[in-house]
Amino acid sequence: MNGKNLDGEGSLVVVRGFVDKIDKSTIVGWAYNGTDEAVAIRLLCNGVVLGIIKADLYREDLEQSGIGDGYHGFCFNVVGGLPSGELIQIEAREAVSGVELEGSPCQVEIPAEPRQVTALANLQEGKHAGILDTVERRCIAGWAWDESHPENSVGIQVIVNDCVLINSIANRFREDLKECGIGTGYHGFIIILPELLSPHICNTVRVIRDDGAELQGSPVIIEAVSIFDPDILWFMQLAAKRVGNNEERERISEILLSTLDILKTTANDEISGYDKHSIERQKALTSGFEDPSQNIKNRYKRALVIDSRFPNPSRDAGSNAIISHIRALSDMGYDVSFIALNETKATREQKKFLEKDGIQILEAPLFDTVEVVLRNQRDSFSLIYLHRVEVAQAYIGLARCFQSRARIIFSVADLSYLRLERQAIELDDMELKSKAQRVRVLERICAIQADALITHSTEEMRILKELAPRTPVFVVPWVIETPPVIQRLQNRSGCLFVGHYAHQPNLDAAFWLIEEIMPLVHKRRPDIICYLVGSHMPERLRNTTSPGIEILGYVQDLNEVFSRVRIGVAPLRFGAGIKGKVLEMLGWGLPVVMTPVAAEGIPLPVELKEVVVEKDADSIANMIISMHDDRDIDSISRIGVSFIREKYCISSIINSMKKIE
Repeated sequence: MNGKNLDGEGSLVVVRGFVDKIDKSTIVGWAYNGTDEAVAIRLLCNGVVLGIIKADLYREDLEQSGIGDGYHGFCFNVVGGLPSGELIQIEAREAVSGVELEGSPCQVEIPAEPRQVTALANLQEGKHAGILDTVERRCIAGWAWDESHPENSVGIQVIVNDCVLINSIANRFREDLKECGIGTGYHGFIIILPELLSPHICNTVRVIRDDGAELQGSPVIIEAVSIFDPDILWFMQLAAKRVGNNEERERISEILLSTLDILKTTANDEISGYDKHSIERQKALTSGFEDPSQNIKNRYKRALVIDSRFPNPSRDAGSNAIISHIRALSDMGYDVSFIALNETKATREQKKFLEKDGIQILEAPLFDTVEVVLRNQRDSFSLIYLHRVEVAQAYIGLARCFQSRARIIFSVADLSYLRLERQAIELDDMELKSKAQRVRVLERICAIQADALITHSTEEMRILKELAPRTPVFVVPWVIETPPVIQRLQNRSGCLFVGHYAHQPNLDAAFWLIEEIMPLVHKRRPDIICYLVGSHMPERLRNTTSPGIEILGYVQDLNEVFSRVRIGVAPLRFGAGIKGKVLEMLGWGLPVVMTPVAAEGIPLPVELKEVVVEKDADSIANMIISMHDDRDIDSISRIGVSFIREKYCISSIINSMKKIE
C-alpha cells in the first residue's frame, strides 16, 4: 500500500504497514519497507510523541502472507496507559520519512476499566499531595491533588536539576484514584518531555504541586549512561534534526564518519587479534623476551571465505558447495570469516544458517567492503578462499598484497568459459563465443596467480591442469544429504527435473524437455508425468502448458517431491561443472536419465553410466520409458545412494581439503 507524507499527499511506496490493535496499554501493528531491516515507527497520541519503536517482532501471519521474513511486527507499551473515557487520536508514522501506516490516524475511545487499587498503597497518612509513579528521560507520570479541595485539579511543576522544566495540570482521569476515594479521579498526569533529558549527565527530577508540596517518590535521580542505549540514540537523532545550516551539518557528518572509521578499525583489530597481540608485544618488549608462539600467524588459524553473495542452499549448487567447504575448514580448526562481494547485508535466515556453525559474518556497516577487510586485517589470515571467477578477478591481487602469508585458494565453482563456449556452439552464437574466449583468458590468469585450485569435476580438473600447469588442482566435492531410509520405487510414477532457472543451461533443458522430449514419451506412455521444480522460474516457463508436463515451480521442501516420483531426468545440452541436482536426486534413490553434459565430471559407477544417453530427444525419451519400467529399479536406486554416501560425505571433503593446506 502507499503511505502518505506529512502533508497528506500521495508519495512513492516507502513503507507498508498497519495498526492492528490499540488498547489501554499497548499499540500493536507491523511495518515493512521491502528489506530485512527493522523499520522505526514514531507513535503519537493527540499530536504528542509517545515514543519510537522498531518493528522487529516475529509474527507468523506476516511470514505466511509474504511480508519479508515475518520479523516486522511491533508492540508498543504505553507508559501510564492511554487516556480513557475520552476520544483520542493515535498516529503511527515511519520515523524518518513521516509516512503514515494504514489504519493511522485512528480515533478511539478507551473504556475505563477496573484496575487494582494501588494509588494509596505507599502513601503515608497526612501526606496526600500525590505520588510520582514513573520517571524516564522522555516521560514523567503520576498523580497529584489537594485534599482540602478534592473537586479541583492542581497545578504541578517538573523541576530538573533545580530548574523548572514544565508547568502542567494533573487532570487526567484514573480509575484507581476514584476507587480510592481521591476526589473525582481526575488527578493523574502523563508528561511527554519536549526534550529528552540528557543521558550524559546525572539528572535530579522533582515534581511539586503549585503550593510547594512535593509528591511522594520525588526526587528521582537518573544516572548518566555510558553506553549507546535507545535514549542516547534518540537524543542524537533529535539533535541532528535541529541542526539549522549545511555548514554545521557537514561538520557533524565529518564527526560521525570519523567515529564510524574508529568503530570499523576497532572491529577489525578485535576480530583479527591485533588488540591482544599488541598488548602481548608490549609485555614482551618490556620484559626483553618475546615468545615466538605469540606471533599472530602462529596463534591464529584464520580463513577468509569470499563469494559473490551470501550462500542460500535453495538457490544453487554453488551455495551448497561453499557451505560444505566452510564447514570443513571449521572442522579442520580454522576460525572462518565470510564476506560477500555483491551483498553488503545478510538476511536474518542467512545469518542463522552460517552462525550456527560458528562462522563470523563480515557485513556492513563495520565491514562494508572486501578491500576494507583485507587491508585493515593485514596478514592475519592464513588462508583466503575465493569462490567464482568474478571474486578471484577482483581480489586475488589485493589478497596477495595485504595477506602475504596466506595460502590463496581459487574455487572455480564451474569453468564459466566452458559453459559459455558450449552454449555458443549449441545456439550458434558468435557473440557468446567471443565472450567465452575473453572469460577463458580471465580464468587462466586467476588460476595461474592462485596457490591452489578447487574444482568439483574430474573433467574440469583435467582442463585446469592444461590452463595452469604449475598450479596444483584438487577435486573437492560437497556434502549431499541422503535420507536415513530409502523408500522403494515400485509404487511410484513420474519423472522429475529440478533446476535453478536463472542458470541458462537449466532453462534451455526445461524447454527442450517440454517441447521435444516429453511429447515423444507422452505418445507411448501418457501416464508418465514430468514435474518441473526449481527457483527463479520465469513467467514464460511457468505459464507453459503441454501434455504430460506439470510445472510446480519453487518447492520449499524438495524431499516431498523426491519421495513421490520414480526417476529423475537431466537433459542438459550445454553447461559446465558438477550438476548438484543430479547428485541430490541420486542421493534420494532416484535413478537419473541424463545427457553426457549432465553426467560430466561425476565418477559414476558402471551401473549408473547405463542411464547416460546421447544428446537427442529420441534417445532420452526411450531411456525415460525404459528406466521407468525397469523391474530392477530398486537395485539401481541403492547403488546411487551408496555412491553418494561414499563420495559426497563430510569426511571425504575434509580429507580433500587437508591436501590443499
